[in-house]
Amino acid sequence: MNILSELVTIVGEGNVLTAEEASERSAGIWARGSRLNVMGIVMPSTTEQVSKILQLCNKVGQNIVPHGGLTNLTFATQAEPSDLILSLEKLNSIVEIDVQSKVAIVEAGVVLQTLQEAVDAQGLLYPVDFGARGSAMIGGTISTNAGGIQVLRYGATRAQVLGLEVVLADGRILSSLNKMIKDNAGYDLKQLFIGSEGTLGIITRASLRLVSKPSSKHTAFVSMKSFDNVVRFKDLVDQQYQGTLTSFELIWKQYYDLMTTAPSVFKPPIGTGLPFYVLFEIQGNDEGGASEDFESFLAMAMEQEIIANGAIAYSQSDHAWFWGIREKVEMLFSGGPLYVFDVSLPIVEMENYCAALDGKLKEEYGTYDLYIFGHFGDGNLHIGIRVKETFDENRKKIEGLTYALLTKIGGSITAEHGIGLEKKAWLHMCRSEAEISTMHDLKNLFDPKGILNRNKVL
Repeated sequence: MNILSELVTIVGEGNVLTAEEASERSAGIWARGSRLNVMGIVMPSTTEQVSKILQLCNKVGQNIVPHGGLTNLTFATQAEPSDLILSLEKLNSIVEIDVQSKVAIVEAGVVLQTLQEAVDAQGLLYPVDFGARGSAMIGGTISTNAGGIQVLRYGATRAQVLGLEVVLADGRILSSLNKMIKDNAGYDLKQLFIGSEGTLGIITRASLRLVSKPSSKHTAFVSMKSFDNVVRFKDLVDQQYQGTLTSFELIWKQYYDLMTTAPSVFKPPIGTGLPFYVLFEIQGNDEGGASEDFESFLAMAMEQEIIANGAIAYSQSDHAWFWGIREKVEMLFSGGPLYVFDVSLPIVEMENYCAALDGKLKEEYGTYDLYIFGHFGDGNLHIGIRVKETFDENRKKIEGLTYALLTKIGGSITAEHGIGLEKKAWLHMCRSEAEISTMHDLKNLFDPKGILNRNKVL
């Protein structure tokens, strides 16, 4: 059977690419220029077409790798020459924005920023937000349970999903696009597919919860002399701005220095030289003297010697400047290949963990780069490590020492990027044998032939 010819009968001419045509496409934004090397790409435009594709592939045992915006950091979209790519790029319609119910129904290929802009025009906000908003697709954000810079206030993607339409490996369609916040009728099946990285089913549409768009925001960069002061300042902001603290990003000195000196395009908004920097944002609906109040709050924190210095974003360009320092993580790779980690841990353990990691790297390598930054408020740190030794040969050693320190304090090897291929070998460090066994049971139930994103996660 020529499966590509069969696929053309399902999706039509022009919607199936051969291996040669697929090789003209990038393997992803983090793939360092690599091109796809696969048997072909199929681009359905309806859920029914996805269903027929999966029926066919399930029948012949053809492995499928779902593709969205290809912003994944754990190789969850990596494909082999024998794999078929199922691209969701043509499932890209915003089906409905229900302003009254504050719900959007969208297809999986809608780009995150496209949705954000569409609901913004209606005075609403879809609060999942991160640096790759301009290319990441909604289906991918759901399949990885994406977090981002506003989790502290609104929660991760899981908290925004009211319903899903999913195609199972055998082509069956599960469609439950609820607009209701409360629905307690039996098993909540959608939760199984959120964060499953395309291994249990293909998400085609989603019903997403929206919130009213805040009418004001106050953003500032501040610096601290100690980790204790970071904790104190977070508590102070919580007390002063109850319920409106949206982002609280902690940046260690090494990352701040990297992002505010050449070849970076960003200048430092406040002086360098201190160990900790915080970028935080308050979103609300205040008017009038709110800016003066924000300035007074920072002045008070400085008088109490909780913060050492601070700068307020007074314009949109200031806002873009401040957030650019946090989000333009491509600069991390300017010095060469980097081991990238995305860990979760109790805030009370954060300082000691980072110091222990620094000590281990010093002991093992002597010369190294260590960059740490992340979503302090929800215990999520992003870590970049570079050593002079051979990259591939040292990967297992670097990962082992990073994760071993983490599991001693009850942390997780991934906070928001998922498992994919990269972290599969380390899953046992944060999931028990019983949990992993149950995951295998679920995989075998939903995809007994193992055609969906084979060898990812498990």
